[in-house]
Amino acid sequence: MLNMVRDYISLREEEITRSWFDDFDWNMSERNLASQTIPALDELPEILNHCSRSELHLTELFVGIADQLCWIQSYTAEDVGHYMVVHAGCVELIGERGHFVSGESALGCVFFGRGIAYPKHSHDSQAIYYPTTGTRLWSHGNGSYNYKAPGEIVIHEPNEVHALRVPEHPLLALYVWRGGNLTEKGNF
Repeated sequence: MLNMVRDYISLREEEITRSWFDDFDWNMSERNLASQTIPALDELPEILNHCSRSELHLTELFVGIADQLCWIQSYTAEDVGHYMVVHAGCVELIGERGHFVSGESALGCVFFGRGIAYPKHSHDSQAIYYPTTGTRLWSHGNGSYNYKAPGEIVIHEPNEVHALRVPEHPLLALYVWRGGNLTEKGNF
């Protein structure tokens, strides 16, 4: 999986992606994490129906091995409500909790089921998202929500307030967090 993600990111042309990719040390030690699933995995196969062609192979691979990965949930029901806890989760491939150890960046996949409204929040890391499935509504600061297509990069600067809505179809996105506290929960 890591090689496929690295290949996908290496083909990206955005300057922010290039600078991170070119500077990142890909020689990491591997952590043997036990697989851990979340309730939202039942919804995961649906994302294949809402994938763009260029992201399909990576998404198919991810869906095929999802039950072998160590899924985590950063929030509790008290933080974001029961619905989001049941219908969302992430896999950290690289990072302080990831399958591969890094203290400089976190890289993984995040899944949000249909109907998620991820409230406005911020964190001190820069967050870069690469949605692999259907259009979603993303907001920055106090701005309105804007649709982003599969493969279209979404960037949240450190401490920038942002939010997400997933109205119709589930969302799978790669993410890269740089700098700051790589395990920080969002500040609401």
